Amino acid sequence: MKWDLSDRRVDGGYGPIIVLSSFCLIVITDGILFSFGNLMVELIEEFNNDRATTALVASILIGISGLIGPFCGGLCGMYGCRVIAVVGSILSCVGLLISTFATSIYFLYIFYGCIGGVGLGCIYLTGNIITVQHFSKRRGLACGITLCGSGVGTFAFNQFTRVLIAEYGWRGTILIEAGMCLQCVVFSLFLLAPFQEKTGRPNTCFKEETVSTIKPDNFPNAHNCEHIPFTQNTGEVKIGKSVDKNNFEMETEPEESAIKRDTGKREIYKSPDSVLLKQMFQSIFDTSLLADLRFWIFLLSTVVVHLAFSVVITMTADRAMELGMTKYEASWLASSIGIANTASRICFGWLADRRFMSRIVMASLLLLLAGVSTALSYLLKTFSTRIVGTSLYGFCIGGYIAMCPLVLADMFSPELIAKSLGLYLFALGLSTVASTPIGGLLFDKTGNYDVTFVVAGSELIIAGLLMLFGRRPSSHTEDPGSTTRRVTSIDIIHRKN
Repeated sequence: MKWDLSDRRVDGGYGPIIVLSSFCLIVITDGILFSFGNLMVELIEEFNNDRATTALVASILIGISGLIGPFCGGLCGMYGCRVIAVVGSILSCVGLLISTFATSIYFLYIFYGCIGGVGLGCIYLTGNIITVQHFSKRRGLACGITLCGSGVGTFAFNQFTRVLIAEYGWRGTILIEAGMCLQCVVFSLFLLAPFQEKTGRPNTCFKEETVSTIKPDNFPNAHNCEHIPFTQNTGEVKIGKSVDKNNFEMETEPEESAIKRDTGKREIYKSPDSVLLKQMFQSIFDTSLLADLRFWIFLLSTVVVHLAFSVVITMTADRAMELGMTKYEASWLASSIGIANTASRICFGWLADRRFMSRIVMASLLLLLAGVSTALSYLLKTFSTRIVGTSLYGFCIGGYIAMCPLVLADMFSPELIAKSLGLYLFALGLSTVASTPIGGLLFDKTGNYDVTFVVAGSELIIAGLLMLFGRRPSSHTEDPGSTTRRVTSIDIIHRKN
């Protein structure tokens, strides 16, 4: 098969470029997000704060990167993934650059956590959305390869930041991270949207006397219809019967009422600001998502997962040092999570395409196994046994994260992937903001990390059980072989035959 880089159709030759670019973006974003454990040790010594106060920087950074999800998903729908990724790259660079001048931990809350988190969140989400949009047949493998950038970044940055801190201090390390964020601009420029092919679904057409001209501003759902030519002149609507290829007829409105309705809508859409706000709201929220109980169960499960996820990632290095291990051994424990993470995302992405098991069941089993390995980690006292435990956790949690976009794509139609991923990341960020300070607080109260990790493991087990409630097939998922679809108001407008 010829590899045509100019072929930007779904599953076309441009797909590998999308995967490579998104992979590099996620290497940098998640590398920065999940190597904060090494910086945390230095910041505790620098500002003389307790662990809960210092860990809040990581919580804000990871939390804001998720909370920005719905807003970023809406902007991607309006302006495209490439534009939003470039803006996020510049914003994260500015936030981290200013953070090098920090004089207190509260300074880092604003610039490293909030501004840096907004930028990194935009980069991360766009990489996920564009990959799902470009692939259909091998979506699982494509998403797995893209998301394994998180594991590569976690491994590489934990080693890299350890060397940088020893050589340049924590301020120099953050400055170099800011330069890496700016490099994301280059990768973002490759995130071109796929060309949409016409589907085999029946289209409605008109007889001779049907439509002359129409003004598109009066039909907010016009983006749901493909290649509809409009003229610039009037708002006239002619009368007639619309006939589709299934041979049923639909009576159009009388001309007078159509013109009245047209006039009334023109009044509503007169203000550009109101149009923009309405478009933004419709881009972020979808009633079909919010009315689906299974989606709420999925979001609840996500909240519970990420109450534990960032605790394990952020505090593994500090926990190892509390047990008497060296900084070198501590960084390797954190890196082992990244290595296993990388392998599992490709592995489970490939397995997901085989469909030998329901993807949501597979994700649930991975969460249960990750929870057990985390809750029992207090039994592992040596470096060799602990690195096995962290590797098992990384393998399971990496597979779960690779499953999440695929589960959402299975539950809902492809048109809702940006909105569903945005709300998923919002739930992720909401829980992450509180998770790490709670973990640090438990350490400050008990004097060790055992209780913190037992609680984190229990949360993962609960989340795995919650996901099992969402196994019923979604009414929103379209059957690829089906020729039926919902008729909208725009379906009665099409070009003349």
